[in-house]
Amino acid sequence: MDHPHIVKFYDSWLESGVLHVQMEYCPSSLDEYLKKEGIIERSLADRIFIQLLEALAYLSEQRVLHRDICPANILMDDKKNAKLGDFGLGKHLVDCEKESRVSEAEGHTSYMAPEMRPRKRISEAADIYSLGLVYFRMLLHTHVWAKNSSMESKVNKFRTARRIPKCMGGNADKNAITLIKKMTSSKPWERPSAVNILEGMKAQADFANYEWIGDADSPARERYLYQIAKGNN
Repeated sequence: MDHPHIVKFYDSWLESGVLHVQMEYCPSSLDEYLKKEGIIERSLADRIFIQLLEALAYLSEQRVLHRDICPANILMDDKKNAKLGDFGLGKHLVDCEKESRVSEAEGHTSYMAPEMRPRKRISEAADIYSLGLVYFRMLLHTHVWAKNSSMESKVNKFRTARRIPKCMGGNADKNAITLIKKMTSSKPWERPSAVNILEGMKAQADFANYEWIGDADSPARERYLYQIAKGNN
């Protein structure tokens, strides 16, 4: 897989019975960043969210499910660009059904879609659910997140709120709230795809100047392709 927002795999080898894997270096994870900084700026949260959506759109093209999206598995480079890593649970989609099975013990359960727990068939919608929770986490104040209540409790309280929860402060708006609720629907078929979410965000004035990797004429895409070509020489 080759995408600017997916950690690159370089090589692997077996030495003295130990498997070694060489991958792209990223100094920290989103989980570490959130714990260290406490509050993440909305502009950075949006950028990370979009980068991960672009990664999921690419995985959809490759017919791959990640199945374990959470802050600890989202790595960050020195420019705070997000890169999806740890494909230990990743799996190719099953034929044309785009579905896979997962055991209850797999994945970070706090970010796991409801359909993953009873060992049901899952689809790309499971990754969308997990990413929705990651976005929700980035917009929440850390002191609220640290309270002793489960992720399920936090999400249920959020989904039933008629107004923007105070715990999100000024870090969220109506568009973000609506989107997160759609992404975390208990019904997989009601969740939008990564491509659909990206198309919707491109139509918003707030993202008019964003450089989308997925666009063929995007300067960001051209820079990335140049870096690849340069690295292969």
